[in-house]
Amino acid sequence: MRWLSVVAVAVLMVSVALLSGPTTSNAASAAPHSVVPSVQLLGLGRLGESIATTSVSATGNPQVADTLVLYNNTLVAGNFVPGNGLLVDGVAYDPARGEVYVSDEGSSNLSVISDVTDLVVSTVSVNGYPFGVACDSGRGAIYVADQNSNNVSVINDTTNAVVATIPVGTQPTGVVYDSARAEIFVTNVGSNNVSVIRDSSNTVVANISVGTFPEGLAYDSARGEVFVTDDSSDNVSVINDTTNAVVARIPVAAVPIAAAYDSAQGEVFVTNAGSDNVSVIDDTTNTVVASVSLGGAPLGVAYDGGQGEIFVAIPSENEVAVITSATNALLTTVTVGSDPYYIAYDGGRGELFTTNQGSNNASVIDDSSNSVVATVTVGSFPYALAYDNAQNEVLAANYDSSDVSVVSNATSTVTASAPAGNAPDAIAYDSGKGEAFIANYWSSNITVVNTSSDTTVATVPVGSNPWGVAYDPAQGEVFVTNFSSDNVSVISDATNSIVANVSVGSPTLGVSYDSGTGEVFVTDYDSDNVSVINTTTNTVVATIPVGSYPWALTYDVRMGEIFVANYLSNNVSVINDTTNGVVATIPVGNYPDGLTYDGAQGQVYVANYWSNDVSVVSDGTNSVGTTVDVGVTPSDITYDSGNGNLYVSNYEGGTISIISPTGATGPSQGVSFGETGLPNGTVWSVSLNGTTRTSSSASIAFSEPSGLYSYSVGPVAGYLASPISGTVVVAATGVSTLISFVASSPPPPPTYRVSVTETGLGAGTNWSANLAGTATSSRTNTIVFFEPNGSYDLSIPALANYSSNYSNSVIVGGVPVSVAVTFSSATYPVTFLESGLPAGSPWTVSATSDAVTSGQSTGTTVTLQLADGTYALSAAGPTGFHVTLSASSVSVRGAAPPSLSVTFTAAPPGLVTSNSLPWLTIGVLVVTCLAAVVGAGWGYSRYRFAKWKSEAQIWEQEFHNGNDPAGDLPPR
Repeated sequence: MRWLSVVAVAVLMVSVALLSGPTTSNAASAAPHSVVPSVQLLGLGRLGESIATTSVSATGNPQVADTLVLYNNTLVAGNFVPGNGLLVDGVAYDPARGEVYVSDEGSSNLSVISDVTDLVVSTVSVNGYPFGVACDSGRGAIYVADQNSNNVSVINDTTNAVVATIPVGTQPTGVVYDSARAEIFVTNVGSNNVSVIRDSSNTVVANISVGTFPEGLAYDSARGEVFVTDDSSDNVSVINDTTNAVVARIPVAAVPIAAAYDSAQGEVFVTNAGSDNVSVIDDTTNTVVASVSLGGAPLGVAYDGGQGEIFVAIPSENEVAVITSATNALLTTVTVGSDPYYIAYDGGRGELFTTNQGSNNASVIDDSSNSVVATVTVGSFPYALAYDNAQNEVLAANYDSSDVSVVSNATSTVTASAPAGNAPDAIAYDSGKGEAFIANYWSSNITVVNTSSDTTVATVPVGSNPWGVAYDPAQGEVFVTNFSSDNVSVISDATNSIVANVSVGSPTLGVSYDSGTGEVFVTDYDSDNVSVINTTTNTVVATIPVGSYPWALTYDVRMGEIFVANYLSNNVSVINDTTNGVVATIPVGNYPDGLTYDGAQGQVYVANYWSNDVSVVSDGTNSVGTTVDVGVTPSDITYDSGNGNLYVSNYEGGTISIISPTGATGPSQGVSFGETGLPNGTVWSVSLNGTTRTSSSASIAFSEPSGLYSYSVGPVAGYLASPISGTVVVAATGVSTLISFVASSPPPPPTYRVSVTETGLGAGTNWSANLAGTATSSRTNTIVFFEPNGSYDLSIPALANYSSNYSNSVIVGGVPVSVAVTFSSATYPVTFLESGLPAGSPWTVSATSDAVTSGQSTGTTVTLQLADGTYALSAAGPTGFHVTLSASSVSVRGAAPPSLSVTFTAAPPGLVTSNSLPWLTIGVLVVTCLAAVVGAGWGYSRYRFAKWKSEAQIWEQEFHNGNDPAGDLPPR
C-alpha cells in the first residue's frame, strides 16, 4: 500500500566503560518519554498567602479520592483508568443496540457511543492498533481488525466484552459483514489477501489472494459479492462469496482506499486517494460508469439508504462531501473535525458518524439537513494544570485539542472550556488580573484568557516553542521559557506585551517564581543546571548545577527552597534560595515531570511520568514518605488551596486524578431510591455498597461519599422490578433513582441473592459474569443476581491478560449465595539465549519492574515467566567475562516477545571483571512500530502516534552535533 509506511525506531547502543582502579563514569543515561514536553507551572497555592512555618503533617495517607474522565466529563471514585481514544479510525453502526463503535488506534480500544445521547457509554480494550470495524447483526457481535497483532477481536455488543480473538493475515485493516453467508471478510494489507471468518465458529474458513495492499471492502447483497480495493494495484477485486474466488478485477483511479455499496442503484462507490475522485462501478458489468471529482484526497465512504446519497470523508479539507447517487453529482460539503477518516451510516436516526483522527472525536451529521448536530469526544489529553483561586477552578490545558478545560473544585467536573493556540503545554494563573496565560508550543505564542468569562483577551507572540510559564505578582509580569530560542520572554500583564528577553544560553523548560527572593528559577534542559533571574533587572545572577535533564520546578515558601525534577536522573534537587546551593537530592519515581508544593501539609508532590504515580516528599526531611498510584503518564500536578486537594493531569490516560492529601474521600451525599407500582404498605428493599435497607414507604435513603456504587433491588412476591440492578455515581450532589414495579402473572417463585465477588483485578476494571444466561458487567468488585431455587451455570468471560479460577455451578437453596472469583495476571515466557561462555558456566538474568524476577542456568537458555508490563533487564556471569544484552528492557503485552540474546566476551587484560565489579552492558531494545496510511504521489501523510524512549537519545546526540532542526520538539 503506497500510503502505508513502516517507521522504525532507531537503535542506539550505550556502553559503560569501567576501568580498573579509580574511575569516573560519564555514561549517558537515556530514555525519555513519548509524547510532548512537560508543563512547568506556578502551582503554588494562593499567591501571596501566608503559610505557617511550624512543622506540619498529614492526618492520613494521601490517596486518589476521585478521577475525572475528561472525554465524557464523568467523575469516578478512586484511581480509575479508562480507555482513551487516540487516533480514531474505523467506525461501525450497531442497529440492534443503537450504538456506534469507533476504533481508537493509538490507545488500542473501542469507544462505544450511544446514538441517542451522542455520549461515550463504554470503552472496550482490544489488542494492537484496532482499525476497521464491522457489526455482525446476526450474532450481535462487533468484529475489529487489530493491525499490529494480526488478528480480529470479536466483541459481544451486549456486554462489550471481547469473547474471541481470531488470527488472520498480516496487518488486517478492513472488515465487512456478509449477512447472507454469516461471514466476515477481512483485508490483510501485509499479506495481500482476504481472510473469510465464519461467525458461528469464529474460525477462518478461507484465504483469498487479491491485488497489492488490499484496504477497503464493500458487500454487495444483491449479487453476493465482496468488492476489495487494492490500493497499490489501482484496481478493485470482486470476490464471489459462495466460491470465495476472485471473479473480476476492475481498473479504477490511483490509490483506491474505501468502498461502499449503493443497493438502490446497484453500484459500488470507490474513493481514490491518489486522484482526488470517486469511481462508480456498475455491479452487473463490473465496469466504471462514472467518476466524481472532489477537492481533496478522499478516504472513507458510506451509503445513506434513507436519502439515496453517498458521504465521502476528505481529510485534507476537514469536510465530508455529499454525492447524489442517482445522478452521481456533488450535492454539498459538510465541515467536520480535523482529518476525517471513515464514516458509518446510522439508519435508525438518519445520521452519519465520521471519525476525525486529527481532533480525536466523531462528528454526527443529520442527513436531512446535511449539518453537524453533535461532536463526540473520544479522547482528551490534559497536559498542564494551574489553580485559579479567584474562581476556585482548576485549569487544564489539553495539548492535542488545543483548548483549556475549566474544572470546578466544588463538583470536580468540567464546567467550561476556552480556546488556546496550537498544542498548549503550560499554563499559569495571574491573580492580579484574573487571567490565565497559556503557552502554545507550536504557535510560538501566549493565549491570555479572562477566567471570569473564559474568553480570550489577547495573543502575545513570544520566542520559538514556548514551554513553561510563571507569574511574578510583585512586578505584574509573566515569565515564559522559549525552548528553541534559548531565552525567557518577560510579558507585562498590564499591556500584554514583551518588556524583556533574557538569554540563558541553553534550551529552557521549567520556570518558577520565588516570592522570598523576588527571583525566577529556570531549568536549562541541555546543560543540566538551573538559571536564576533577578526580576528587577531581568538578568541572570546565578547558575546552579543539578541532575540530568532538569525538567520542572516548584517553590517551597515555608523552607525557602526550590525543588527541581531531574528527568533522566529520576531524582529531585533541592536548592536553598539564599545560597543558591543544592542542599539535598531525593530519589523519586521514573522520569519525574511536574511538581507542586502543598503549603498546608508541608509536602512537595512529584508526578512521575513513566511510573504512573506521584511521590510525596516531606520538605522537613527531604525524603519520600509515600507514593500514590494515579492514571497513565502523569505529566503535571497543581495544588488547590481552596479545598486542599492535588490535581494530576494524566496525559495519555485522558483523566485528572484528584488526590486527597489526608486520604479523605469527601463529605457523604444522599442516595435515594423511589418506587412506583407497589400497593401502599408493601415491603421492598435495596442493597447499595454492601448495605441492605427495607421500607414499607415509597422511598429508601442511603448516604455515601463520592464514588461509583452498584445497587440491586430485592424480590417482591408477585411483582417484577425495573431496573433490578445498576450503578449510581455519587459526586458533589446527591442522586435519585426510580424503581418501577409491575405485577407478574403467575407470581414468580421467590428468588435469592447470588453475589459474585472478584479479587485480583485493578480498581475500575470492567468485568462480567453470566449466570443462567443472564450477563451483567460491573466496574466494582461485586455483581449481584437474584434467582429462584435451582442449579445454575456460572461463567466468567475472559479478560485480556487475566485468568479466572472459577468453573463450577451455583446452587440456590433458599438462602443467599456468595461466590468468590479470583483473577490472576497471565504470564508469558521470555526466553534469553546465551553465547560466549564455556560449557557449564553459571550465568543469571534478572527482569525488574515492581519486583525482581531472576533465573540462573549453566546451559544456554534461561526462561522467565513475566506478566504484562515493562521490565528493566540485567545479566551477570563468571569472573573475566563481559556481558551484553540485546535489549535494556522488554515489554510484555499479552504475548511472549521474541527471544533475547545474552552475549559474553572475555574481558581484555586490565579491565575490571565481574568477580570484583559486576559488568553490565545495557542495550536498547529495538522496537519497531507500524505507522499508518498516507496517500502516494500527492504527498498526503498520515500521522502515526509512536513514542519510544530511545528517541530522546537520538535527539540529544543530534542536538550536541548541531544537527537538530530549529524548533524540533525534544522527544518525551
